[in-house]
Amino acid sequence: MIDKIKRALIIKYTFIIAVILLCGCVLSYLTYRHNMIHFLEESLTDYLADEVWEAKDYVITQKPAPTIHLINNDNHIIHNFTYWFFDKRLTYGEIPKDKVLADHLLNHLMSQKWDELKVYHIKLRGEKKKSHFLMMKKDLYLRNGRHFEIFALTNYLPIRKSASHYAHMAIYIILAALILSYLLGSLLASRSMKYIKNTYEKQKQFISNATHELRTPLSIMLSYAELLEYKPQDKKLRQNIKDEILHMNDLIENLLNLARYDNHTITPNFALFDLSAELARAVEHISELSPDNKIKLYVKTKAIIKADKSMIYQLMYILLDNAIKYTPKNKKIAVKLQTLKDKVQIVVSDNGCGISPADLEHIFERFWRGDKSRHQKGLGLGLSLAYEIVKLHKGKIEVQSSAKGTSFIVSLPKE
Repeated sequence: MIDKIKRALIIKYTFIIAVILLCGCVLSYLTYRHNMIHFLEESLTDYLADEVWEAKDYVITQKPAPTIHLINNDNHIIHNFTYWFFDKRLTYGEIPKDKVLADHLLNHLMSQKWDELKVYHIKLRGEKKKSHFLMMKKDLYLRNGRHFEIFALTNYLPIRKSASHYAHMAIYIILAALILSYLLGSLLASRSMKYIKNTYEKQKQFISNATHELRTPLSIMLSYAELLEYKPQDKKLRQNIKDEILHMNDLIENLLNLARYDNHTITPNFALFDLSAELARAVEHISELSPDNKIKLYVKTKAIIKADKSMIYQLMYILLDNAIKYTPKNKKIAVKLQTLKDKVQIVVSDNGCGISPADLEHIFERFWRGDKSRHQKGLGLGLSLAYEIVKLHKGKIEVQSSAKGTSFIVSLPKE
């Protein structure tokens, strides 16, 4: 499934980049072609204006009739040329040497009615190749009812070829960019999938662990229920079943809390309160549940913070309960509260057996237990909940451990 998602991401990344490149190249090509043709049209307009001025001068001064001469029709060079028709008869012209093209062009100009100062695109075939022209026309009417028709033309095949080369170059660029985008998409997909794969593996492990934790008390309760059939009056069996039900209830409650934190459906109720008083209350309650361990609270002054009071109490309960579980009887547990410039720091220390360096990096993972035992007391979810609570308050939780004991250090902003 992971590989399938990776392939889908690569295809998606490549497709998106390809579409962006294609749109960019098409837009660039159209802009380039439009600008070049617009430039030719302006140049043709100026050329026609010059020809009209010369035609007027010819009519006024009665100069000798202009001559008709041949021009080289070089498609690789942009060039302007003109035709003058006097009473539908060619008076002056620059005729291409290509006779077939010249005949086609002359017939084309004389066979149709053309609007003045409108740009026309003309495509004609010569002996060996096609030619493309832009054409404009201007009429000069004389007093005696006769008139000139002046045509100005320009060869714009070089612009077409230039645009064609531009398009081919754009295609090569797109192909190269597609290869690059595929490689880039593979890199991005690999990085994305690394995170997704880790999350997926954690989820699988989480489900496996949760299933195991739920199956264990159910199996135990089934065994106790079968024993009750033979010993219905056994109070200890009933108490054991009750304990297992409570154990399962705690597990389900913790799983639900973790799910709410993951889905961001828990909204903390931030309010100002005295953290030192809340720590004292948590120490007092947990001490009643564990009379064998002595919990000492060290508080120098009040610490007013803005946080969710119930969540902070749950955080302290988790840390103290964890300290009790892994601290031998008749050992001391210390809780210290320090007020710094912009934050408060809570340190919960025990002098138990400590945590191995290999386990420290996994200490806040769900269902993690250093000895991998499923029979020890606890669910392996408490520290995960503590981590989520601290993160929700934009704080930081750290752990330091040695053979002499373990300390959990919680830093919380004052506001």
